[in-house]
Amino acid sequence: MNEEINLDHLFSPSVSKEDTEYGDAFKKVALLHYFGDMDLIDYPDEQKESVIKNSSLFNEKIRMLNENVRNDVLKEMIENNELEDTAKRLNIDSELSQILTKITSNPKLNYSELSINELFYLISLLPLYSNRFDGEKLKSELNKKYFINQFEKITRNFAGRHAELAALNDYVNWLPSRTFLGKIANTFRNIINWQEKPPLIIQGVGGIGKSTILSKFILEQNIEKDGKTLPFVYIDFDLPGFNIKEPLSILTESLRQLSIQFYPYKYIFDDIVNRISLVVEKNNSDIGQNFQYYNSSVSSTRSALFHDLQYLIKDYSFKLDELDIPVLIVFDSFEEMQFRSSREEMNNFLGFIKELSEKLPRIRPVFSGRAELEDQLDNFSFQFLRVQDFDKESAIALLLKNSIDPVQIAEQIYEIFGGTPLMLHLAMNMVKKDPESLADFTKIKNQKHEYLVQRILEHIHDIEVQKIAVPGMLIRRINTEIIKEVLAKPCGLNESENAELIFESLKKETMLVSKSSATDEIIFRTDLRMACVPLIREKYIISSRQIEANIINYYKKRIEKGVLYEAEYYFHVLKKGSIPSTLTTAVYNRIKDYIGYSFQEFPRNVQIYWHSLAKTKVSNGLISAMSDEEWETYYMMLLKTGLNGDLAYLNILNDEIEQGKDRFRLSFSEFIIYHTLLHQRLGKFDSSNNMIDKFISGKIPPLSIIGQLSFIKAQNREYLNAYEEAKVLLENIIQEDYKLPDIIEKSVKMQYERVLSRFNSYQRLSHISEDNLATEMSENMSYNNTFNENEFQYTNWNFLLANALPNHNFFRTAEKFYEQEKQLIIFIEQKKVSSNPEAQNFDKLEMICNHLLGIYTQSLSLTGVYEVVIRDFLYALEVRNMELDMNKLNELFEQS
Repeated sequence: MNEEINLDHLFSPSVSKEDTEYGDAFKKVALLHYFGDMDLIDYPDEQKESVIKNSSLFNEKIRMLNENVRNDVLKEMIENNELEDTAKRLNIDSELSQILTKITSNPKLNYSELSINELFYLISLLPLYSNRFDGEKLKSELNKKYFINQFEKITRNFAGRHAELAALNDYVNWLPSRTFLGKIANTFRNIINWQEKPPLIIQGVGGIGKSTILSKFILEQNIEKDGKTLPFVYIDFDLPGFNIKEPLSILTESLRQLSIQFYPYKYIFDDIVNRISLVVEKNNSDIGQNFQYYNSSVSSTRSALFHDLQYLIKDYSFKLDELDIPVLIVFDSFEEMQFRSSREEMNNFLGFIKELSEKLPRIRPVFSGRAELEDQLDNFSFQFLRVQDFDKESAIALLLKNSIDPVQIAEQIYEIFGGTPLMLHLAMNMVKKDPESLADFTKIKNQKHEYLVQRILEHIHDIEVQKIAVPGMLIRRINTEIIKEVLAKPCGLNESENAELIFESLKKETMLVSKSSATDEIIFRTDLRMACVPLIREKYIISSRQIEANIINYYKKRIEKGVLYEAEYYFHVLKKGSIPSTLTTAVYNRIKDYIGYSFQEFPRNVQIYWHSLAKTKVSNGLISAMSDEEWETYYMMLLKTGLNGDLAYLNILNDEIEQGKDRFRLSFSEFIIYHTLLHQRLGKFDSSNNMIDKFISGKIPPLSIIGQLSFIKAQNREYLNAYEEAKVLLENIIQEDYKLPDIIEKSVKMQYERVLSRFNSYQRLSHISEDNLATEMSENMSYNNTFNENEFQYTNWNFLLANALPNHNFFRTAEKFYEQEKQLIIFIEQKKVSSNPEAQNFDKLEMICNHLLGIYTQSLSLTGVYEVVIRDFLYALEVRNMELDMNKLNELFEQS
């Protein structure tokens, strides 16, 4: 019973140890790495069975020898010095055998010269060469090859675009300039300050080849120069996971990509990423559920973050200086972010990139997208590279890649139709269907796309498909149900026609449709549909109206089935120029990604409203075309986000609104609320009050607007230290039933307590007793929890209200408050931040706020000038019942 149990046999190879030499069957499959039944056909059944027993399935037909067995077989051949002879004798020329030959014949192997497959096989051989190769470096090189491979795939058959590539090269300034002007500019830049240049924007219509140009450029630049290669970062906003609302996620992804390319510096990049993650995690946990999420897109918040990371970067600066070369950062498919992000978010993101460029002056940002990005740039300067139609060389390369042969036919198509992507696509599909059609092309002068579509339809053999194909382009998505209920009658189909067969036939017309993520629907090519819709409405007047009415009714009945149906309903309603009252901000946020670029199909009035919901900037031409009501609605929506955004952006909005001041209607619009609030946050208290007085004078506006304006005016008076006037205004609000939202009524009460505390007593006006006031407050301030979109839920007083304790008053007298304010202002002005000598007073306030309260000023109040926000910070300290501890603040700045 005490006999020791031996388990060694459980971990030994399956091959019998009695046979120390492996036969040819084992040697062959070991050198092949992957093998099938046919590879063992010449060997006896006993050897086959032994090989199969010691292998595992890779897929249904392919097997792999178990790793420990394969290594034993290869090791035996290496020790017997028979690798090459065995490979020749068995007629094996696999990638594994090739890398084994390289290892044997080349003592000093250059990892960078190996292919992806060779690196993969070499890594699998590491147990045999553990003392010869650095496994981590091999894996790093393989990751780098995989990273580069994505650009190699999309540049196959690339040709032409020499001017665009030269312009990119001159901008990055890594390889020698290809143009005379570029050489002069680069020389001048090197003399002055070669880092000081604005980012580059590449623009062009969809399908024109922007991503391919960038990929080709990246590959061209990925060659060694003085023993170094150009570092680059590629962010594709068409992929999920990137959001400009949180730029730090993009920064960490950039560092991850750089760590792949520069293995010796990987530990630095990884350390910085980890530190950023800790900072963000700490701030998110400190803020908690009741407060605004940590927003590093705002400049003052970022300043504090950069401060936290400053020493880490400084520790590594000596190492990083060894790179001493430009870093290319590509933001591809940037139009995705344009359409998903508000104007304020876009400005914050561009501000983030600008600040990063100042702190890391070697970076070269390049943006690529199809939309007119300059409409959203505000005060940011950029260089522009506009990618026009395909040049002859690149167009012919595209046609040859799509099986248009010989080259003479490709040249003829280009000469007739030029280099626009849509025309080339239609022409190549026409020629594939009917090679003889090229002779007719030379007769065409106008409406070429209509002619091409008509010729393509002529080659659709199914008559029913022909009937619905062109009128059907009025609809974005088609399935069998839509064919039956929407298209059949207007397109003249019989009830007996099989919609399923028509749908399957239409799916095969690849020149008309693009892929859909759903298998039971097809989507017409957007560019083709937009080009043809005006022609369809002109040619099929009655059936077009029927189809448009049918599709609206179809989706209206199915809205409850999901957001896709809801989005299509609104798309078709809006395309007709109608703006339903049900289209609120909440609905917009649900459907915006489903509408995408197609909002460009909307009429002007709808586009304006869409932009106001999206809070994106529109072109100057569209602003000029707005009615006064549209103008107010548009800027009111921008102000809602701007008041919780960046101060620089708030100033931009103020300038634009001042330029359009002749358009103020002074009606009952909620625009006046946000306009007066804008002036307050910019420290223009008197002008804010004057606007309020002018608006209310001689009118009877809605009570809710009067109440909100009175509250803003009371705040203005408090900022101006006019406490008696503020008290009168607040008592009037409390006595009147203005039907204010809950958050405003709570804030009114808090401000009233604060104003009274400034007098060092709870004295009331002579005609109001304390008991009567308490009764009126409880009766009149019956909280209204329903929020209208245009009310104050955007004003972000969550922190103050969530931390307010009932029946407790921590507000100081005016004398004590002034003393503390003066003490803090002097302290901030005198203190220096050693890691950032250029730090502004606002940056220092952010550090103090985060240190004492664990949050940034964005979570305390609206955006505002320093003089306003510092008061909001002091109010927050009062709510928390905290004193300014100057010793703690001194310690904070000493540490920094």
